[in-house]
Amino acid sequence: MKTKILLLCFFIPIFCSCEQEIPILSLGLQEEYYIPRMSTYRFTPGYTGENYRWTMQLPNGQDSLLSTEQYYSFVQKDEGIYNLTFEIIDPQTPYKYKFRVEVMHEYIEYSPYISKVFEYCPAPGQFVNEMPKYESGDTEESMRKKAEEN
Repeated sequence: MKTKILLLCFFIPIFCSCEQEIPILSLGLQEEYYIPRMSTYRFTPGYTGENYRWTMQLPNGQDSLLSTEQYYSFVQKDEGIYNLTFEIIDPQTPYKYKFRVEVMHEYIEYSPYISKVFEYCPAPGQFVNEMPKYESGDTEESMRKKAEEN
């Protein structure tokens, strides 16, 4: 008797939970983005249409056209909040989506100075062998290290 009750308790939830889920299509864009400055973020919407328009609202309230391609790469050097609009221009299914991007200060601050020299190949010129100073026996790697130290 107990096994019948246990089997019944096991099978009833299985039969009752057989609901068909309807897949939800997503635009592929969020309401808000947080991006460090000077970092590129590529927006890739999931919907398609005949034409596209990416715009950004300027401080004076007007819209500035950013792109007419389906995908858009966003990068900004100034911190702040940017209000963007993505539009699908299509006679059958037009679509308009507004979202915001907050450009934040980066975790590791950018430096205006060179931090690493990957290759040293000077062009002919007046100070080619002066800085860094070439000495007999220097290799390409030793000259690269000298350039990096200077």
